[in-house]
Amino acid sequence: MGSGKTTLLHDIIKSAGTRGVQLNVLMNEVGRTDTDSSVLKRADKNLAIESLLDGCMCCNKKSEVAGAICKLASQRPDAIVVELTGVADPEEVADTLSEPELLSRVELKRVISVLDGENLLDYSSIFTADREMVRTTTKQITFADSLIVNKMDLVTQKKLDKIKKLIEKESPGASAVFTEYCRVDLEETVFNSLNDGSGRMERERDNYEEKLGHSRIKTIRLDIDGPLQSKRAVENFFKTFRPGLLRAKGYVPVKSEHKMYLMQHVIRKTSWERVEVTSSPFLILIGLELDEKRIQEEWAKLHAVS
Repeated sequence: MGSGKTTLLHDIIKSAGTRGVQLNVLMNEVGRTDTDSSVLKRADKNLAIESLLDGCMCCNKKSEVAGAICKLASQRPDAIVVELTGVADPEEVADTLSEPELLSRVELKRVISVLDGENLLDYSSIFTADREMVRTTTKQITFADSLIVNKMDLVTQKKLDKIKKLIEKESPGASAVFTEYCRVDLEETVFNSLNDGSGRMERERDNYEEKLGHSRIKTIRLDIDGPLQSKRAVENFFKTFRPGLLRAKGYVPVKSEHKMYLMQHVIRKTSWERVEVTSSPFLILIGLELDEKRIQEEWAKLHAVS
């Protein structure tokens, strides 16, 4: 919300052009008017932009995200930059990237949060009575791979000390760049993360396992060779990996009921919906710094019991 996200995005696009990197952009505006696309076009007049207006892509616009990203991905850019609104929960948007139509086409490389140094403490105070907004603003700090605290020319030393304490409280050990006008080392903040993959997006991948670049968020695919013993066995499996496991979804056959279910798990809640599908069953796990080796071992034990 006025932190300087569009300024940073403008600089990223301009720098990408000099590096020969093709970027596409997905923008989100809470209002009904697209106010920033024209600004970004100044950096690259041929820039492909999709805009989701009049809502937030972490809630009422979430269902439109996959289609917009697929449209941008079909042009086979080197990367797609998604600019969220200032009130968006980045975890919710990252979860959208686990939708089946996206898993084989895109991978999350980096989450960058731009914080308004001038007003950050005021926002924290204003949102105190709103649990959802407190959670969202906290996630914007804890979920980020890179934190940029902007507008430092308007921040006193006293306020800076408080900001550092807030960041340390919400995300111990997190590194942050303190700057003005979003001037940062784009090579380190953005472009290095694009060089650890295969370059241009692939239409197909051999499997769904996503390591998501340097992000703390990891996605793991678990194959299901046959019906599992029970719903409770699966839910107990999830409990083993709290609090790191944030989300799970997939098609799960249950032996005790002789049925196939669409299973969705969020934090502590698991839902089961009876479905008729012919595709192979699988599970996708999403979480913070998940121990894949241990997960695969425990999953194998669950299969052995089944």
